Amino acid sequence: MDITVRVRLINNKEELLLAFEGGQTIVKGDGSSFIKPYGCGLPGGRKKPDETPREAALRELKEETGLEADISDDPVKIFPDRDHEIWLFSARNPRGELHINDERIHALKWINWKLAYGDLKLNSRLCHIYESHMPLIHFVS
Repeated sequence: MDITVRVRLINNKEELLLAFEGGQTIVKGDGSSFIKPYGCGLPGGRKKPDETPREAALRELKEETGLEADISDDPVKIFPDRDHEIWLFSARNPRGELHINDERIHALKWINWKLAYGDLKLNSRLCHIYESHMPLIHFVS
């Protein structure tokens, strides 16, 4: 089973952290590959075999953003198909210095999560929010 974790990190201003990325070749678990389109979405990535999904969420958040946070113990599991799961972790109270630790990420930006729809402007370039991330961004438990 292939598991991807995503972290919906909200700060005390009710802003959501988005990662702007794209342009890289991504190799999937089955060996096939694709070029990731430019866009933005929630921090996260693939779970390693030797870690729990929660450990993966903590690792991915730190690796991609430099931040640590209080991450929920009860993620939402989404099943896009029988061989792949997405685990969404809610997080609050970001700590540390925000900086990019991953060469795949072009920028990190805090935005009002209620306004996270469609295209966002970054350095005079429009970046589309990944369609697959929209239900994760606007998920309310």
